[in-house]
Amino acid sequence: VFTGQNIEATASNTRMNVDLSEGAWAGNWSVENLKTQNASIPDFSAKGQVSANDKKLVAEGDFSSSDSVYIGDFNFEYIPGAQPLMTFNSSVNVEMPISGGQLKMPAQLNWTPASALKITGDNGSLTWQSGELSMNAQDVSVNLQQEGTAFTGDWRTNNLSVTAPMPVPVLWGHGDVRIEGAKINVSGVITSNDKKWESNFSMQVGSGDKSSNGLRIKSAKMPWENGRITVRDVWIPFEVKQSIKVDMKVERVDLAEVMSTMTADRIKAKGIVSGFATIIIDAEGDINVKEGELAAEGPGTIVMPPETIPANNDQVNLVKDIMQDLHFEVLNLTAIPDENGELTINLSVQGKNPKVYDGHPVKLNINLTGNLLEFIEQNMMIFTKPEQFLKKESK
Repeated sequence: VFTGQNIEATASNTRMNVDLSEGAWAGNWSVENLKTQNASIPDFSAKGQVSANDKKLVAEGDFSSSDSVYIGDFNFEYIPGAQPLMTFNSSVNVEMPISGGQLKMPAQLNWTPASALKITGDNGSLTWQSGELSMNAQDVSVNLQQEGTAFTGDWRTNNLSVTAPMPVPVLWGHGDVRIEGAKINVSGVITSNDKKWESNFSMQVGSGDKSSNGLRIKSAKMPWENGRITVRDVWIPFEVKQSIKVDMKVERVDLAEVMSTMTADRIKAKGIVSGFATIIIDAEGDINVKEGELAAEGPGTIVMPPETIPANNDQVNLVKDIMQDLHFEVLNLTAIPDENGELTINLSVQGKNPKVYDGHPVKLNINLTGNLLEFIEQNMMIFTKPEQFLKKESK
């Protein structure tokens, strides 16, 4: 049994074999089931060498945790009359599995009786994957200090790469970390150098309450079609299957890019739109858009070639003529699932074509489904899996 100011340890099955030669002791030792009562680390086993004379005692060796997460070596010195009286230094290689990935961290431990146990780590890595989304953080550093039964401190990485359905630049991040037993809480900010990509988050793993293990995106933003998308308060569970609701705010997006993407370049447009979209990711990972709306923030134009409207009668022909160069003052795109769960898109515009109908203002509501714009079905305007749309957009 060892009791210090900040840590208490109990070891069972302790063995030592030493010989006395010329006034000094030297030999080997082993310890099994080393348990710590005041620190958040698992049980350990260790073995090594020991030497002692009238000036100091030195013990050194290697160790591993019962779960093989922590493996390393250490050096312990006891020098009577010295300040500090005892020192403990250790190099540890941490390889910790987490839900969907792994954390690797070479670390240094330093302890003296007058101070708390300190842990510093550099050149660590963190990998994680869920479906088509993956993350690889390199050059991860941590600084931890014992605080009661926990370790608290900070973390930083300057090289975080993300693989997603759309291109993501290299990111960097920093924040706080708390480790208590098997439970790890991490929070902080991840951002790009130009600040266009940014996420404020908190994450927990290792809790006995599996429903509380997960990632909470407090806020996030990313560029999209020359504008940006923002989200707030998204909870992503790691160990419990449940649906995930994502409320997205769309800000000042280029209508030309939106229409080009949604119609495979068949409809041209100019203008700026903003709005929202609500996405539900079900327990099986399928993505569904529940509703959405984009509205123009000012005037613009739409050019819809006649061949995109296959019907042929006087009323439809007039619509074809108007839509070849519609100068709109008001534009709304709304998305609502039908009774079968498929998404339908409605285009509502108010404007005029200077060359048609004597330039009189018109109001048009066009349902972008069915026979009116049958090409839409081939170009993802009706979809129940918008991740396919995102894949196409990123190419």
